[in-house]
Amino acid sequence: NRGIKMKLKTILLIILLFVLISSIILFNGTRNDKQKLTKIWVIDGDTINGTDESGQRLKIRLLRIDCHETSYNSRADFQHKLYNISYEKIYELGNKEKFYLINLVRKNKDSIYFEKYGTDKYGRTLAELYIDKNKNINDIILNNNICPKYIQRNSE
Repeated sequence: NRGIKMKLKTILLIILLFVLISSIILFNGTRNDKQKLTKIWVIDGDTINGTDESGQRLKIRLLRIDCHETSYNSRADFQHKLYNISYEKIYELGNKEKFYLINLVRKNKDSIYFEKYGTDKYGRTLAELYIDKNKNINDIILNNNICPKYIQRNSE
């Protein structure tokens, strides 16, 4: 009987510790609040420049998507080899993807938000974009097959 009580106390203590640790993890600032963008300039299909409500200018890289390049760089080389398409086709697709994002942002310019998830090696903010805080633009782009899903190179 005494052994059962000790086991129950131990189990209860473990459960309480689990709840406490889970609460700390959930509420210690790991939650990313969505912030409004007041000005947006589309660079390409997966990168924008924007100004947040405090006036800070940001270069934002959309997470999880990898739109085709609009001009030559090492990523265009990677896409050329990965997709086995010409550079001209890469740039053509890149410009279509860029204009898709331009039109999406233009139609919703007063209700674009971003949720920050970190910074990349180039200093860009890594983020998910939203319309009205609840429609994920990154998901819209992926679900409508506008851009491919991001694939990391071995050198990254």
